[in-house]
Parts: sequence; C-alpha cells; structure tokens
Amino acid sequence: MKKHFAILAVVLSAFLSSNVHADPVFGLPTPSGFTNNSYAWGELFTVGSEDIRVFELGAFDDGLDGFGADVAVGIYRQSDGFLLSSTTVSSTDNLVGNFRYADVADFILSANTQYQVVAVSGNENYNTNGAKTVSSLVTRQGSRLTVSTTLVFPTTVGGDTLRMANFNANVVPEPGTFGVGLIGLAAVVLRRRKR
Repeated sequence: MKKHFAILAVVLSAFLSSNVHADPVFGLPTPSGFTNNSYAWGELFTVGSEDIRVFELGAFDDGLDGFGADVAVGIYRQSDGFLLSSTTVSSTDNLVGNFRYADVADFILSANTQYQVVAVSGNENYNTNGAKTVSSLVTRQGSRLTVSTTLVFPTTVGGDTLRMANFNANVVPEPGTFGVGLIGLAAVVLRRRKR
C-alpha cells in the first residue's frame, strides 16, 4: 500500500509542478540604462485568451548590481486604475535576466483584459533600448509614464520601449485538469479500502 501512495505522490507532484513553471513576461536582450528623473513607468498589456496567475513582480536592474533603494512595483487594472497588487523589489531579490523579482501573494489576471505593470525608477536607471521580448501570455501595447517618486497609475503615453517593470506569471490550469487528478486520487483511495 505504501508503495502505491508513494507512486501516486510522485505522479501527483509531477502533475502539479507542471503548472508552476513560468518565465518573465518581458525580456530585454540588450538593455541600456539611463536616468534623468524619477518616473512611475508602466507597461500596458492585454492578457491573452487564458487567465494567468501572477506570483512575482519585477524591476529592471541596470548593471545587475542591485538598487540604491528598494523599487516599488505594482499591477493596475487599466479600465479603472485599481491597484491589484504591489510590493517593493530589493537588491537581494531573485535576479533573472535584467530584472529582480519579489514574491507576491498569487493573484489572477483575467483573459482579454488590459492591465499595467508599473515600477518607480527613483534614482535607478531605466531602460532606453527598444529591443524587447514579450511572452505569448500577453500582448504589449507600449509604455506609460508619470513623473513621480511613489507608485501611481501612469497616464502619459511613453512610447514603445520597455522601461522598468516586469512580472512572472503562468497560465491558470483549467478546473478539469485538477478534476482528473482528484478522480485518480479518489480511485486509488477506494481501491485501497476494498482490499
């Protein structure tokens, strides 16, 4: 019996971990840093045809050497400017590519809905190179900005360059996928009881 549960645990663990993998939504293959003021830099995007789960917010780290001060980052719903989640990213947070990421409590961004991920540059450099990559989870619609030293909802169009903010996300598994896993678990438990 213990062998069956061990096998089930391994299979279920592999099944659930397949839904955990995620990559940054935006990437900067050849960044170039610059600063001339403190801005709240927003990246406007629309989620694709499936809901996505966000679990980390990120900020551009020019030079990959950390920040002089923590960087405020948040995600706003574009339709009403409502702040869904925010955190500060520090020099000790996980570095992936040219961005550092801080954990946030998981939250869902709805399919076919527009959002803005925002980071405050403060005294940090923001990116000025137009080269970027964008995950297939979203469609990016350019940058927004507001001169600010605090996290605010930017409204001025800032061109197409990816400046400062990023996040990690993955597709939300369909409820049917979890249902199949639960049915398998129930079958094993029932089989055990019959013996």
